[in-house]
Amino acid sequence: MATPRTEMDLGTEFERAFPGASALATEAVYSTIRTTRRLIALHAALLRTYGLTEPEGNALSIIDGAGQPLTPGVIRERMLQPMSSGAVTGVLDSLEKRALVARSSHPIDRRSVLVAITPSGRELLLKFRLPLHLLQREIMDCLSEEDQELLLRLILKVQDRVTQLLAGGDRVSEPTPNAD
Repeated sequence: MATPRTEMDLGTEFERAFPGASALATEAVYSTIRTTRRLIALHAALLRTYGLTEPEGNALSIIDGAGQPLTPGVIRERMLQPMSSGAVTGVLDSLEKRALVARSSHPIDRRSVLVAITPSGRELLLKFRLPLHLLQREIMDCLSEEDQELLLRLILKVQDRVTQLLAGGDRVSEPTPNAD
């Protein structure tokens, strides 16, 4: 079966120029990154119609989905996109100013706070959730259910590998620069 070509189409010269590399792997990684950025842009555009940024909508979903107040650190760990502690604090500040979340002192750890969704936050969340899930279905309508299941299995496999590499798992060694 012929491999579908991507926007990059690196061709056969790539592997000659970069011995040990794979043009197909490079195209797959870059296509995944581009697709992720486009998916986030679609989510962000929908959330903007509700006065939210993508991280704000994500944080509301995380807090509500937990069913209990969470620390900012736990919220940060569960965000779809990596964010610094300071960036998460900014997201929570923005949500708190609009009374969509409320902070309270942690009952055990006085150095920490807990963040809970407010009734206004839940009301807004309920407004954007169905349109968001309908958008997700519309995006995936180009694939059969069987293809969606396959895609999900493959994505999870790649996620596991990336997680392993980030944790310092086995890596292909980097070539040593010539000392000429």
